[in-house]
Amino acid sequence: MSVRIGGAWLVGVGMAMTTAVAGLVTVATVTAARVRHDEREQTSGRAGSDEPADGIVVFGATVTPAGPCAELRARLDHAFNLWQRGVAPVLIVSGGWDGDIDEVAAMGDYLVRRGAPMAAVVEARPGDNTRLTLRAVRGLGGGRYVAVSTPYHAYRIRTESERQRIDLRVDCPSTTPEMRQPRVRRARLQAEVAGVLLYSLPEPVAARLRSAVGGLRYSVPLLLAGRFADSRRRRRGRIDEHHE
Repeated sequence: MSVRIGGAWLVGVGMAMTTAVAGLVTVATVTAARVRHDEREQTSGRAGSDEPADGIVVFGATVTPAGPCAELRARLDHAFNLWQRGVAPVLIVSGGWDGDIDEVAAMGDYLVRRGAPMAAVVEARPGDNTRLTLRAVRGLGGGRYVAVSTPYHAYRIRTESERQRIDLRVDCPSTTPEMRQPRVRRARLQAEVAGVLLYSLPEPVAARLRSAVGGLRYSVPLLLAGRFADSRRRRRGRIDEHHE
């Protein structure tokens, strides 16, 4: 009798696990479709608009001793062009620290060298990830904002801004160095799906998971793209690596 009960219990657990895995796969598949949809909106140029805003938010990426990486320069250049067209009066830069390198300061310096006056560059700190960047922007006060990042990042920015009740639209460059590398782009899309799912969890849970995963959330996409060895060399200032 006990064997029969034990067998039934194992069958029940197995069915529950199968259902849970199937549900997770379904959610991940739907999320991936939404991430790709927003990415296509950006790469097609349909998301672009000269509708006035109060500020243009540039999401950070890696800065090496030589300056912003190629991916970050693409974002900064796009934001600068929007500013030149009069979309918004200020450029808002946000990022974190990479060792002793201040990403925010480097982003501001780059924009000033491009021709933006220092008074038009505003810092939003801390900005170590998407959620913190948008929280810092919200702290600047109400208004309408334009977010600039890489196209695959658009869906997470949009949904997080809605979660934080920020009036914001996303306007990314239609192509960037990473978007032109199919393996890297696919790896970044996979990482974005994981990021979106993480952000959908209660914030304390998401924060604990992010802390537990640590630097793996940066290295795994590169590993999937076959660039892990490159990322180690980048740490010595010789190659680009993106993060957000």
